[in-house]
Amino acid sequence: MYAKILLAWGIAVLCITVIAHSQSDAIDLRRTSSLGNGTSTLEELQPDPLGIDVLMRTPDIERTWEYLETLQRWGYTRGYVPGVQTLRMDGQWRISLSEGYTAELTLFHNRDAIFGRGILVPASRSTYATGQVVGSVVYLDLLTEDLMLYRCMLTIRRDIITGSYYAFSPQGMMWSGQARMERSTATADAQGI
Repeated sequence: MYAKILLAWGIAVLCITVIAHSQSDAIDLRRTSSLGNGTSTLEELQPDPLGIDVLMRTPDIERTWEYLETLQRWGYTRGYVPGVQTLRMDGQWRISLSEGYTAELTLFHNRDAIFGRGILVPASRSTYATGQVVGSVVYLDLLTEDLMLYRCMLTIRRDIITGSYYAFSPQGMMWSGQARMERSTATADAQGI
């Protein structure tokens, strides 16, 4: 009886060992061999059979950034890599939301960051804005004094800036809509900024 159990355990261990060996990582299998004179060399037992060695390496952040900068110079990454700006956002802006509100904002533009403040009408609530311009896309968050957050993603197309937004309330509700942004003729003094 014990012999049968021992034999079954031995067969199970042998099968698991064979399965584990067949699934071992072939990329890093190396062995050291001695040449008899005290020196040793590394020999690869198996080359990468699937050709995925490059994909398995840890990404080199510095070289990745160099690659993206090269693509940016060629114009392939417009809208994906910060630094390619198509419009200055300084000045007075009006953002019309599909739910009937309009934000009158004074924005400042520093590199790819945009920020400012204004008022949300007709509710007359103070509003703060922060975001960034990435290529031809404007990401802008509007936060009102009663903590309503409007997260806008707008696309610049010639003189028209349109897109969508998600609104978040402090009570946990969320909804979405369409937004349109345009330069405003209102002055900062008229808004009380």
